[in-house]
Amino acid sequence: MSFIGQNMLENIDSRLQQAYPQSAHLSFAGISMILVGDLGQLPLVNDRPAYASNRRAKLLWEEFKIVVTLDKIFRQDGENIQQQRFHQLLTNLRDVNPQIDDWKLLMMRTPTNIDVARGSVNIAEDFSTGELDLELLISKNSRVMLTSNLWIQAGLVNGALGYVRKIVYKPGSAPPDPPTYVMVEFDNYSGLPFEDHHPNTIPITTNQKGRTLQLPLRLAWALTIHKSQGLTLPKVTIDIGPRERTRLTFVALSRVKSLEGLRIMPPFTYDRYEKMKKGRQLAKRKAEENRLKLLEDN
Repeated sequence: MSFIGQNMLENIDSRLQQAYPQSAHLSFAGISMILVGDLGQLPLVNDRPAYASNRRAKLLWEEFKIVVTLDKIFRQDGENIQQQRFHQLLTNLRDVNPQIDDWKLLMMRTPTNIDVARGSVNIAEDFSTGELDLELLISKNSRVMLTSNLWIQAGLVNGALGYVRKIVYKPGSAPPDPPTYVMVEFDNYSGLPFEDHHPNTIPITTNQKGRTLQLPLRLAWALTIHKSQGLTLPKVTIDIGPRERTRLTFVALSRVKSLEGLRIMPPFTYDRYEKMKKGRQLAKRKAEENRLKLLEDN
């Protein structure tokens, strides 16, 4: 729900009223709606939160009056002392309550204090435009990310990670021609196996985007923090950038499963860490979370 801003919410409402004209006088044409998510995640890009809107979107948002909070932690599971400490650190971040002891703990995860973690994914602050790449430089064993929702139920979703195992061309064809397909071994594929002896390896074919024929893959040895939202990673090296942006630090640090799998590079000052309290939309978000908590309590 953190990705559904005023424009999208109004568009959903409008489209449902077009689809069900007999109920067009009702919000969402009377269709039952469920929103799932966390207002503590990254904010919208090029849109405003519906709860902070001065348009119809705010009224639509306030139609949701049944609130249920799920508070069991799954990504950072485990109850040992170190995991409990990590849970508290992430809770403080999510609630925008930075503590100097938390910062000191994070600084213990810098390269000068730990051995270099191998096989980790780098997560960096970046606000690229998301335009199509002019070329895709991949080879066997490249770490790649899927950029389209091909089969949601089986885990082939935008953001799924894997390794290139084979690049197949039709006879007589070679780079820079597009391949017929690329065999990718995905980390979390759960559909029917394409090959019995490699159940997670699936062929990915080219698709058409406008007049461009392109593979829905991108190199993923490193990810932006925005692209990492929703992922669970065993090991990460994180660069949160020189200045705080709304909820950036929380989302970046909460992608990793444990403190042992986390490395911070480069280190950052406590002043940088504390600046998250100065987010422009923080007061409005806190007020909305308090309103939702009252609805839940009632």
